[in-house]
Amino acid sequence: MATTAPDARRPLTATTWADLPHGLLASQQRLGWEAEADLAHQLAEVTHLTGEQARDLVSLAAAGLPLILTWRTRLNDERGRPGCGRVETTRATVLVTQVQPPLPHTSYPGEVRVRYTGFGHGVYLSQIVDVQVPQTERTYSDPDEG
Repeated sequence: MATTAPDARRPLTATTWADLPHGLLASQQRLGWEAEADLAHQLAEVTHLTGEQARDLVSLAAAGLPLILTWRTRLNDERGRPGCGRVETTRATVLVTQVQPPLPHTSYPGEVRVRYTGFGHGVYLSQIVDVQVPQTERTYSDPDEG
């Protein structure tokens, strides 16, 4: 009888990133929470994202819902040479249209395609600093209290 380590996670489905050759596309049919959980766990294993960040990224991207993404970009110098030492940090509420994990046996670091304020571009997974779910805030007031 084979035993597994106490912290080993059993997949809920047979779904892997190999089943999605173009990555997770927001426009595709929903996968179900079990498959999304498996994909998020696999993403967290091969990136610096925490399990919670990977779950939020995968589930919100699959549903086409917005998320708050923070990423860092190394800027070029005035002559266009990369790596001038300055780093720009961007925090934006975005729609993730595609999640592509790092490809095994290559130097491709994985990427998310984002859209916000009419602008779209790619962000490498290695540049992502934080993934957050937008919060909803409700306040109530009594109409008699001016």
